[in-house]
Amino acid sequence: MNDGKYEVALIDTITGAEIPLPINTRIAIVKIPTRIPILDEEPIFIYRGRDWNAVKGIQAYRDICIADGCNDHQMRMVDEAIQRFNKFTEEHPDQMKQPGLTKGL
Repeated sequence: MNDGKYEVALIDTITGAEIPLPINTRIAIVKIPTRIPILDEEPIFIYRGRDWNAVKGIQAYRDICIADGCNDHQMRMVDEAIQRFNKFTEEHPDQMKQPGLTKGL
């Protein structure tokens, strides 16, 4: 699965090196409660904590969820994401950047 800029890899937690996958295996993003993988064909959009527009994007999504009548669970997940992104911004101001500035590098 690849959105053109990021992909999932198996990483050694001690060395940080990428680990080759064993034969007949693949990495998948799964929904945590169900463990059902997201299909390779299904698009995924990622905001990174260092993107200084991320919180604005998530807040806009929150407004859309409210207008759509999303349930309390969804709203709690979105609010928690906003809190995590704000915390990252406060704790790592030196890592914040304009999205696309590195042109995908």
